[in-house]
Amino acid sequence: MKKKRLTTYFLASICLLFALHCHAAFGTDIPESFPPEIKMPAPDSAKVQQYLGLKDMEPFPLANLNGKIVIIEFFNALCPHCHANAPIVNKVYKLLQDDPGLRDVKIIGLAIGSDKIEVDAYRKNFKVPFPLLIDDNFAIAAAIGGVDTPTTLVVGTSNGKVYAGHVGVIKDFDGFLKELRAIHKKL
Repeated sequence: MKKKRLTTYFLASICLLFALHCHAAFGTDIPESFPPEIKMPAPDSAKVQQYLGLKDMEPFPLANLNGKIVIIEFFNALCPHCHANAPIVNKVYKLLQDDPGLRDVKIIGLAIGSDKIEVDAYRKNFKVPFPLLIDDNFAIAAAIGGVDTPTTLVVGTSNGKVYAGHVGVIKDFDGFLKELRAIHKKL
């Protein structure tokens, strides 16, 4: 009986840790803007640098991207809700690549509170085709007032304005896409 209680306690502790990782960046509100002084982590490969249209492999502000809009997917590699959202965001990326009118919309995954080993495993497990950058010390998440994971922001690259945001798993893919197309058309 004592062993059963210990096992139950252990499993409950593990569940609590996963829950904490899903809300790793202490926020629930969608920020109004992405401050221009915030620099995203440097690309980790020439392929990422080319996709983002960056001149060098240094940390960069969003204004340096070669698209009008960037979708930033805040996630934690250990978050089960982020795991559920990964195939959806992959589908958004594929759609953007297949639609010539939307190729100037970029996607960046920003791993908050995750290390390189966790992010590499996440990329491999979910076959993530877009760049995953690491905010392991929560600096970027804190600079925008904190976000829960997963949170998806649609941001204008020239002005840092957040045009749309979604907290949690994207359940209405078509609605998200319709909103993205409307924002893209407006810009």
